[in-house]
Amino acid sequence: MVVIGFACLPQQSQPTLQAQTSIPTPTPLPGLPANPVGYVAVMRHAIAPGTGDPGNFRLGDCQTQRNLSETGRQQARRLGQLLRDRQVPVTRVLSSQWCRCLETARLLDLGQVEPFPILTAILILKHLY
Repeated sequence: MVVIGFACLPQQSQPTLQAQTSIPTPTPLPGLPANPVGYVAVMRHAIAPGTGDPGNFRLGDCQTQRNLSETGRQQARRLGQLLRDRQVPVTRVLSSQWCRCLETARLLDLGQVEPFPILTAILILKHLY
């Protein structure tokens, strides 16, 4: 079982965006079973140029947010194909409500995308405080 979640992280904690072409083999952590019954994969959205959203963004309005570039859309499709080719079992796909995150999740084409508000709240709180 794999549950994939997508979140928009605050800019300070965002890693450099590089398209990964391979998925590393998981290494068991000390004290955890070597053959787990499932995994949880958490990823950031695909490439969306720029930094942050404008101050007047509205969550339900993609026109007011930073969105995926065409390269980002291709990146999401390639990653989804890679996961399907490797027959990675996916039981749920959860996403924050940011347009770029929802689009990434949909383009992976791994199952129905469920908006998951707690993932959204992380960045909304950053904008408020």
